[in-house]
Parts: sequence; C-alpha cells; structure tokens
Amino acid sequence: MAVKKATVISRLYMLLRNSSQKEAVRDREKNQVSQGYSEFLLSSPKGSLKLNSWFAVKNPHSSSIYPEKIQLLPADTTPSCCKMVMGNTGVDIEMELIGDDERTVWKSVVSKDEYSKDSHPIALTVPDIPAEEFLKKHWAKLIQRTKNSQCQ
Repeated sequence: MAVKKATVISRLYMLLRNSSQKEAVRDREKNQVSQGYSEFLLSSPKGSLKLNSWFAVKNPHSSSIYPEKIQLLPADTTPSCCKMVMGNTGVDIEMELIGDDERTVWKSVVSKDEYSKDSHPIALTVPDIPAEEFLKKHWAKLIQRTKNSQCQ
C-alpha cells in the first residue's frame, strides 16, 4: 500500500497459508518499498475457501478496483492480485471478499491511523509567518511536545 498525497494505492494478494507464495509476492514487490509502499498482513478468512474459486473484491471508498475479481490459485503459481485506488486518505480502508454465491467470505479493515503513519510527511505552514521566525518563537514548545509524544 502507498499513500501519495491524497490518494491511497493498495494491492491485495490472495495467498494460500504456509505456501511459498508469500516469498513470490515479496520478490515481486521489493522495488515498491523504495517508492513509498508499506506491507500490511491482513487476517485470514474464518473458514476454508475452495481452490480456483473467484472472489469479488469490495471497498466502499475505492474509486477503482482492478480486476474486480481475484482467484485463489494453487501454491505453485503466482498468487492472484487486485489494485485498489482510494481518493480519500482520511478514512479506514474496508475490504471484503464476496464468493460466487454472494456471501461475504472475508472482511478486514486497515485504520487510517495505521496506514497514515508511514505516509508522506505533512508540511507545516503558518500563514503570514516565515518558517524560521515560527521555529525561533515556538522552539521550546515543539521540543517539549516531541519529548512527550515519544514517552507515550
């Protein structure tokens, strides 16, 4: 998942438990980390899923999901993946897999607090006050806040 300005771009992989697919995904995604992507391991479905079945991916806040369906593939193949784009970074990411029988087989949420901690830095701007002057005036308070937040 990457947070780029006001957009969240995430890829959801469907992996078999205890398979080599996790390493295949890490190899495939290793270059993405340097581009601001972070890895989040999500929960597994409560029950078992049938191999080679197709599942629709839903996210009420996404502007696009491609492909709309992913497949649970055997361990010796590259896992199925979809890409989701959200135009709002101020909400939790709610994901759901729906089986062919229209039943929800899995749900997960990544909170905005969890994914935004690795996002791009937020610039501090104060109207009509140069940054240097602001820092000189508020330096002690800023340092104290930093010390207090690290102790929590």
